[in-house]
Amino acid sequence: MEELVRCGVTRFYIAPGSRSTPLVTAVAAHDKATAIVHFDERGTAFMALGYARASGRAAAWITTSGTALANGLPAVIEADLERVPMILLTADRPPELRDTDANQTIRQPGLFGDHIRWMVDLPAPDTELDPAYVLTTVDQAVGRSLSGPVHINCMFREPLAPERVPYEPLGEHPAFVRWQEHDRPYTSYEASSWDPMTVAAGLEAAVRTAERPLVILGRIGSAGLLGTSVVDSIRDGGFDLPILADITSQVRLGSGGFPFIPSWDALLYNKSLLDRIGPDLVVQFGRSPVSKRLQQYLETACPEEWLVVADGDDRIDPGHRVTKRISAPPGSVFASLVTSMASRSPSDGDDSPVRSEWTDTWKRLSGAVESWRLDVFEAGTELTEQRSAAMLSSRLPARSFLCLGSSTPVRHMDVFASWTGTRVPVCANRGASGIDGTIATACGYADGSARRGVVFLGDLALLHDLNSLKAAADRDLI
Repeated sequence: MEELVRCGVTRFYIAPGSRSTPLVTAVAAHDKATAIVHFDERGTAFMALGYARASGRAAAWITTSGTALANGLPAVIEADLERVPMILLTADRPPELRDTDANQTIRQPGLFGDHIRWMVDLPAPDTELDPAYVLTTVDQAVGRSLSGPVHINCMFREPLAPERVPYEPLGEHPAFVRWQEHDRPYTSYEASSWDPMTVAAGLEAAVRTAERPLVILGRIGSAGLLGTSVVDSIRDGGFDLPILADITSQVRLGSGGFPFIPSWDALLYNKSLLDRIGPDLVVQFGRSPVSKRLQQYLETACPEEWLVVADGDDRIDPGHRVTKRISAPPGSVFASLVTSMASRSPSDGDDSPVRSEWTDTWKRLSGAVESWRLDVFEAGTELTEQRSAAMLSSRLPARSFLCLGSSTPVRHMDVFASWTGTRVPVCANRGASGIDGTIATACGYADGSARRGVVFLGDLALLHDLNSLKAAADRDLI
């Protein structure tokens, strides 16, 4: 626990159990560790997920042995697909009890399959075990967790309750002695450096030569929330490329006006229009958007170049049309591109007749679709799911966040959300798009953001997470 805290992992979501007593006791004894106890393993796992989504830092999920682990699998899958950091600390029986018909003993190593970045089967505590091995193992786990969940399976023999006995590890060496004298991790891991301006310069070169460029802002974590100055620069005309922003892009709310296209998904219903708005260049920031129609539209248009900027090196190309995949933080690169393009002089502009007509077409469409949305979904009085999304999105309080359930709630918000109102972070589990754990995710997000949470979900998603209402009662959620 000391090494986890030194590495910045200070929040622990705990589901009670006997075998995990040593882990829980160590958390309770550490003055810099925060323990959140909830009776549901699935709920605590999603809370850890939500916390990391909001803060960008891994939380640890502690659970007992046996089938308790399996309850965390949905949250682990989501963390894997969305590259959300998470530390899985699972208690286990010692190796001599495996495959012996011992109570509550299953094969825990490998239970999470390919959905974790790394896994270690940590031996039961023993004075002959080099403490440096434990420390470097924790450091390695935290380093690998930056891109997704890692699993530390911790074996314990009885007695499980803490006992005051001298700790005299065999072969204590100078490096371990020095570790005890300071508060730094035993081994530090540094992320590879990158220059967003360099990446943005390459994108700008592609944009300059294109006649029908289109920007897609896909799923971007709240850590990529653009600063007010960047959004203002876009609004002030410093960026003239039409932008289709997903509801989870962190800029959809409160960013209205061209080049942002409001309710653009509704335009894609008009098949006769699609032939006239086919791009020759698509620059996508973040992971695949919510809209299925957008994906189909772009696959049919088949642009000459489709560039995707996102963290990691995994494939983000469901339609197999992407021509270049760039591994870089999407929010930072997009901000750099906006800054660079806003600094251009008018003589540097792209004023070809085709480019001008392309921009004018999207401006006309932007005005038309916003007028339609206002007439249909904000002027009426009948309460529908679609109108609920429009009304809620324009009335979100300051210092809040919006958590969306999968299936129809996130889709309604994606199509009908207002472009006015407050720009707040948006959280949605769209990696695997499961409907479970929505309330628990919001609880963790509230912990990690210190914001008031507004949860927009359907009845089935609520039923699948009723256990988390107990945790929600202790937080500021609507």
